[in-house]
Amino acid sequence: QFLDGERDYTKIHGDTGPLVYPAGFLYIYSTVYYLTLQDTQFRIAQYLFELIYLATQYIVFSAF
Repeated sequence: QFLDGERDYTKIHGDTGPLVYPAGFLYIYSTVYYLTLQDTQFRIAQYLFELIYLATQYIVFSAF
């Protein structure tokens, strides 16, 4: 729904009910969706999430 242009948060839902993630998640997911050629290249998605994970770890450990 979001990828089809729906922006009314109350109208976005999935198989298990209404959307519970924050709006920022939708933008991140959309970016990953298009970078992985619309969910056809799972290896790319794994590398992207690995980079996000490592960047998060770096930021957290740098703070302490």
